Amino acid sequence: MSFGHFEVVMPEVRFSLFTNAQSGNLQDVEGYMNTKTFVLPVLALCFFPPPPQVLAGPLLGSSLINYSVVAGGYVVYGDSSSSSGPVGAVTYITPGAGSSSDGNFINTADVHSALGELAIARSAISGMGSGTALPATMSGSVTLAPGVYSASVLTTVAGTELKLDGGGADNPYWVFNLDSFVSTGASTIMSIFNAGPKASVVWNTGGYVSMGASTVFLGTILSNEYITAGANSTLIGNAFSNSYVTLGADVTITSSNIPASGTWAGSLGGMASSLSIVDGVVVAVPEPGAMVNVVLGLGLLSLMCLRRGFRVRQSAHWRPHARP
Repeated sequence: MSFGHFEVVMPEVRFSLFTNAQSGNLQDVEGYMNTKTFVLPVLALCFFPPPPQVLAGPLLGSSLINYSVVAGGYVVYGDSSSSSGPVGAVTYITPGAGSSSDGNFINTADVHSALGELAIARSAISGMGSGTALPATMSGSVTLAPGVYSASVLTTVAGTELKLDGGGADNPYWVFNLDSFVSTGASTIMSIFNAGPKASVVWNTGGYVSMGASTVFLGTILSNEYITAGANSTLIGNAFSNSYVTLGADVTITSSNIPASGTWAGSLGGMASSLSIVDGVVVAVPEPGAMVNVVLGLGLLSLMCLRRGFRVRQSAHWRPHARP
């Protein structure tokens, strides 16, 4: 006994098939159509469906992202220092003469919430692993592509240039997982280029971060210990510490363009905006073109079928059809 007659009719093509109920094997295929036009879109939709949308939280939580500086202890910033965002601390904040910020907040519920989010962010970033090992000391001019980097300790010789080349990506990221401390020599300059506005640079340290005088430091700092910045230094990013933060005279924490780099413009939370946390795991925001290509490809394949005017009919009994 046979059943299951399907007839597919197109403007110039007729295609029929039936199966044997006892053997379950294909007995006859009659017709003439370009099977690529019909089969490939179906297989693509069945086996390569668009991935489900995942709800993810940002790497920097809703409280933490509001601050330029957060300390689990105190914050002291020197004369004429400035912070483009708010400063939060648990114990006290001592601003120097002529210094400024977007507000000082001491021992508030939001500050404690921010410190809790700092712990979550540090744990998630640590989970990204060690990646590429860095030497303990950098000197001269060093260029790094996006990725995860690690070292036990990291120091830079005075005058070192650390250049981060995004390779033209919209959402590149550089993650530095350091077991202990980071210490930059005087006049160390960090810069980023060939990167979109959502580039992320994150320094996750088990120890302290110390910036020498006149350093230009780039990135969001997630420090388990203290953070210090020498006189006339600049931080493009955020300083988050479980301990204390001290800024020397004329230190600037800013969200403006990086010096000598016209290809990137950051924001207060911009140094971690391409990274999210899903179930405690860091997930990079996909490049805009990646998902667009998948969706467009499937859409075009489906339109090929629609344009050819497929019509499917099913009847209770099969019968072969001769070609017209």
